Amino acid sequence: MMRWCVGLIILGLTSLSTAQATPPALALTTRLLFPDRLLLEAALPVSASEVAEMRLSIALPGRPVLQITYPPQPFRFAREFVVADYAYSFLLQDPLPPFAEVQYRWTAILVNGEQIVAADSVTYQDSRVQWQTLQGADRATFIYGEGTSSNFPSELAETTALLERLEAELGQAPQVKWVFYPPDVPPICDLSAASTPHHRYFWAGEQRDEPCDLAFGQQVFNVHGYQVITNPSPSTWAALRRGLVEEAYAALWPALPAWLREGLLGLYVPRRVDDVGVVRQVLRTRRPLSLRTMEAPPSDAATEALWYAQAHTMTRYLLAAFGVEPVFSLARSVKDYPDFAAAYAAAFNQNLAALLSDWETWVFTESAYLAASYSIYMGVTPTPTPTFTASPTLARPTAESTPTPTAPATPTPRPTRTRIPPTSTPTPLPPEPFVVRATAAPAPEAAASGLLPVGTPPGVFVGVGISGLALAVLVAYVLTRRR
Repeated sequence: MMRWCVGLIILGLTSLSTAQATPPALALTTRLLFPDRLLLEAALPVSASEVAEMRLSIALPGRPVLQITYPPQPFRFAREFVVADYAYSFLLQDPLPPFAEVQYRWTAILVNGEQIVAADSVTYQDSRVQWQTLQGADRATFIYGEGTSSNFPSELAETTALLERLEAELGQAPQVKWVFYPPDVPPICDLSAASTPHHRYFWAGEQRDEPCDLAFGQQVFNVHGYQVITNPSPSTWAALRRGLVEEAYAALWPALPAWLREGLLGLYVPRRVDDVGVVRQVLRTRRPLSLRTMEAPPSDAATEALWYAQAHTMTRYLLAAFGVEPVFSLARSVKDYPDFAAAYAAAFNQNLAALLSDWETWVFTESAYLAASYSIYMGVTPTPTPTFTASPTLARPTAESTPTPTAPATPTPRPTRTRIPPTSTPTPLPPEPFVVRATAAPAPEAAASGLLPVGTPPGVFVGVGISGLALAVLVAYVLTRRR
């Protein structure tokens, strides 16, 4: 019993000495004021006389590690705590990429030689928003804040399909990095009633207001290829995708007339307008806009609706008449010709002057609505099969198609045709009363058996009876003479 009590006492003393020997821990606090500064703080629950030195290391992607030492940096004291803090300012000349990770580590060295270490990281982003990230096939990245109303997975799929189509046609496509702020959060900085950008935050137990560099924040996004959008609507999505097409075609755009540029945009980003109906309604009372007028964007509101509808249906007519790939090939090859008319003639073997009259006739056919409903996203390299036109077109063999030999035709004996007498089919009587009229009937022919036909008139039978009676009298007379 005594040994057991002594053991408990020794165990208690050992535990007590172990608890006393446990070193204090560093408590870390972080506040990121995007895009300007990063505030870091470390508190150690010991007196200042027990701390020999504190060190702070900040590691930013692609930059040398920054080292700060206390002292000479001053400590802050809060009763029995030793507090060290630091405000790191991000460089305007070399902006850090948004959403990059910033790592930091605090090290406290006590007088007795013990080292206490604590490390963490923070993302270089607007901390007022909870961010979500979507990425599609390494082509598009959507970063959006909670509370934004769009269907981002669906919009990402449509944008990715557009980028794939651009790459199929042009061999390259822009990279998309879009940042979507929710509607109740102004991008980058808070704004006061006077629209003054500022940071409002709590630090060291008090609320603070400091200037926010809005232009710097915009540069942070722009330099690294991000585009900032606030709460996109359907029209916003259409404008964003049209911008991608214009960026991809930037080298080819100047050589194309405005109507074809608009028509190509409509192929990649379809309009929600009945262009065929608009054109038909206008053309019933007036002539279409001339090719010269269609070479430039509309200059007045009176012709704007017709201009856009005519541009899109003229492009759809080219698809229907010549095929999808030749139209895209024309857009790529215009720069190799002195003007668009020469490129058009070389591509389609037709004079550009005939385009307007052919289109005006075509737009009133059913093929126009079929062409309007066609989507280039049916395949990466779609072909116009079946063609939009009612007339047959010559199918050109592609490099992938190999003709298959067909066995020679073998004559097949025809079956013997047997004549079958027609059967009479009863015909229903007409609903109105009808009158029997005499009709000329062909004379009946005698049957092969020598019997008279059933339809023989009565006079024939009288003649036959008299002839028979005379014959009988003659026979009786001959027999009487012989007796």
